[in-house]
Amino acid sequence: MNQEEYLKKRHARQLPRLKVFMDVVFAILLWQIFMMLPDVKNYPEVKTVWELLTVNLDDLATFVIGLIFIVIYWGQNNRLFSHLVSTDNKHTAISVVQLFLLLTYFHFMSMGLRFNNDPSALLMQSVSLALVGFTSMWGWHYASIKKDLIDSDMPKNNIPYMKVTILPEPIAACISIPFAFVGTIAWEISWLSYPIVAYLIKKYIDRQIAKVMDSHP
Repeated sequence: MNQEEYLKKRHARQLPRLKVFMDVVFAILLWQIFMMLPDVKNYPEVKTVWELLTVNLDDLATFVIGLIFIVIYWGQNNRLFSHLVSTDNKHTAISVVQLFLLLTYFHFMSMGLRFNNDPSALLMQSVSLALVGFTSMWGWHYASIKKDLIDSDMPKNNIPYMKVTILPEPIAACISIPFAFVGTIAWEISWLSYPIVAYLIKKYIDRQIAKVMDSHP
C-alpha cells in the first residue's frame, strides 16, 4: 500500500468520528437551550405552565428561533454527510469552524437573554447563524471539488444543487441583521422570511432540475 492509498483509507476512517463529534455538539446545544427555559423556581407567582412559558415572550421567541435553526442545521449536516464517503484535514477543519460558529451563536443567544436582547447581541446571533450556513456551503463546495470525498454513486447533476439547498438559512439570517437595530420584536418577526426564502429556493431548484431533464430526454 503506497502513501496515497494509506491516506485515503485513513481519511475514510476519520469520517464516522467527525459525524459523531458533530452530532454530540448539536445534541449538547439542544440540551443547553432546553436548560435555559424558564424555571418555575424563579417565578413562584405563576400558577400554570402557560404562564411560565409566556412570562417573557421575547425570551420564548429567542428560544424557539434557536431551537428551530439548530435542528435545521443538524438535519442539513446529516443530509450532506450522508453523501460523503471520506473526509480530509481541510474538510474536517471547515466542519470544526462550523461548530465553533454554532457555539458562538449560543454564546450571544445567552448574552441576549442576560442583557434583555441588546441590539449587539441580536446582531451577532444573526451574523453567527449566517456564517454557520455559509461555512456549510464552503464545506460542501470543497468536498465537491475533491474526487474522493463524495460518494461516486451520487448523480453528478445533484452535486451543485445540494449547495443551493443550504442557502435559505443564511439568507434568512442576513435578512434579520438590519432588524436587530430596529427592535427585538422586529428582529424576531424578520425570521418569518425563512419559509418564504426556502420556498423560493426550492422552486428554483425544481425549475433547474426540470430543465436538465428536458435537455436529456
